[in-house]
Amino acid sequence: MMKSKALLNLVLLGVAGLLAGSCASPASTLQTAKSLEPGDFEINANVGVHVAPSAISAIYDQGKVAANRAKDDLAEGMEPSLTNEDVDAIIGAAFSALIVGPTPIPEFGVRVGIFKGLEVGGAYTTAGYRLETKYQFLRHDAGHFADMSLGFQFFRQTTEPPVPSFLVDIFELEDIVRNDFWVPLLISKDMSQFFTAYGGLKFGYSTIDASILQRISDASGEELSTNDSIIQMGGVVGGSAGYKWVRLLFELNVLYYDFGVSALGRDIDVSGLTLYPALGLRLEF
Repeated sequence: MMKSKALLNLVLLGVAGLLAGSCASPASTLQTAKSLEPGDFEINANVGVHVAPSAISAIYDQGKVAANRAKDDLAEGMEPSLTNEDVDAIIGAAFSALIVGPTPIPEFGVRVGIFKGLEVGGAYTTAGYRLETKYQFLRHDAGHFADMSLGFQFFRQTTEPPVPSFLVDIFELEDIVRNDFWVPLLISKDMSQFFTAYGGLKFGYSTIDASILQRISDASGEELSTNDSIIQMGGVVGGSAGYKWVRLLFELNVLYYDFGVSALGRDIDVSGLTLYPALGLRLEF
């Protein structure tokens, strides 16, 4: 039977293995406030990446340093010595990678105009799908200063990040299931026939179910899991450039994340800003 401290160290290293993967969801908007006309549709391809220049980035870096130091100790036949701060950093870093990991996220989708002001759409990513709708309630061509719309987006993701090879027989990593709900309020204005500027506010709420279970039959191990919700809020600015049916969109999302991790009897709160730059290509028909 393994010593409890050694088992704890292996549990933490298993969580650190999540740093190599990510189930971060796309946070892009990549659309103006103008809805498609009834019967029109578009095909789009997008890519974005989370960049965390805040406390989220700091705990991510601290966790990687602590995990690498522990791995070096194991490689030399020693039992890793981890402080409480190391434990918090490794767990916080692992789940930060799951939620806002710095991995490029590609999307491929379509949108269709249903009736005047309303469009619906869907997108596929490397780990899930997104459904969305948008209603344009102000129109520049009707005499208003700009176009304005209110949208709703639902994203569902199921993935299984990798576990380090030397821990494959020790851990059972459950599928990570994440649901994101976004409400963007957008405003845009055509600056010319070639360029449209847009921006707006975004509010998001997410649920995530992620846990690691031990597979050691003669030891009562720990389960590490997230809390059940993530609050996200912020804004977006961007532009759409092109001619007729071909458009290139580029934007920057600035978002505040607040989430918690419950593991090994400890509650760890992680919050901070993350940037999400994104690019998109639109083909409209």
